[in-house]
Order: sequence, then structure tokens, then C-alpha cells
Amino acid sequence: MDTVRSDTTRLPAHGPDFKWVLTAQAGYLLAFEELVARNKGRVHRVALAITRGRADAEIVLHNTFVKAHERLQVFRGDSRFSTWVLGIAAKESLLKLSENDSGACVFDQYAEVEGISTRQCWSERDE
Repeated sequence: MDTVRSDTTRLPAHGPDFKWVLTAQAGYLLAFEELVARNKGRVHRVALAITRGRADAEIVLHNTFVKAHERLQVFRGDSRFSTWVLGIAAKESLLKLSENDSGACVFDQYAEVEGISTRQCWSERDE
């Protein structure tokens, strides 16, 4: 017997942070703090790998979780929370690089480990 599943019955990617995400989305700040504690190491490693500077990585870490908190209600669970927040971290890191106008940026093995593809980009002055 075939069953039809509507979009309302689609199950989100649960993962280890799923219950914390649901609780944080319900407005519990301590749940969001738990999400930060569980993911800050990985976010910091990705930020450091991209920006190549500890101070910049700390700024990216902060900005990443501020944006994640602001956008938490739109997180649908199509991926794990860690994947979603690492995507924010990668974008914030690239923004930080462009602010610094530091030239080339390289994603290294830490970025690969965290699921971000390796690529190189150069500023217009290097072309």
C-alpha cells in the first residue's frame, strides 16, 4: 500500500542539536546558549581557517551567533543546526576578509573537515 506524505509531515533533520533548536525557537535563552556552547569550537575553527587571524576569528564567532539568534525562527531543520551555523560563519568570515581587503583567501583542511569545499579566491588587484 502506497502512502502519500505531504509537506506538513516531512521530518526535519534531527541531529544532536534538534531539541535545543526547538527549545530556543520557543524563546528559551538558555537553550540558545547551549547551542552556542555545542558549536562555538567548530565555528571558531572555520573562522580561523578562513580569516587566518585570531582577532578576526573572534569577531566572526560573535557575529555568527548574533545572526544565528536573529534568524533562528527561519531555521526550518532541512539540515542540521551545525551545518546551518557553519554556513553563516563561512559567509561572515568572507565578509570580514573583504572588510580587511586582505587579498587572497584560502579554505584549508579545517574548512574541508567542517564540510566547506576548498577553493581559492583572489582580489581584483591580483588578477
